[in-house]
Amino acid sequence: MVATNVHLVSCLLVIGRVRSGKMAVKKKASKKPKPTDPAKWSRAKAKARGKFKVYPSAYANAWAAKEYKKMGGSWRNA
Repeated sequence: MVATNVHLVSCLLVIGRVRSGKMAVKKKASKKPKPTDPAKWSRAKAKARGKFKVYPSAYANAWAAKEYKKMGGSWRNA
């Protein structure tokens, strides 16, 4: 009987915290960087597709981003 009472009390405490907002964490929508020149970014991705067997992949995207920067492209948060 004691164990069930303890369990009941702990459940009520958790429910109370969730309702009060202490445990519920809301994330803000993160702003993803976008290319300032979409045409150059498309060309860089096309080069990456030709260079790597698997696209998209972390390596291919990193290489494409580096290539895009070489072409004179930049990023903005939007």
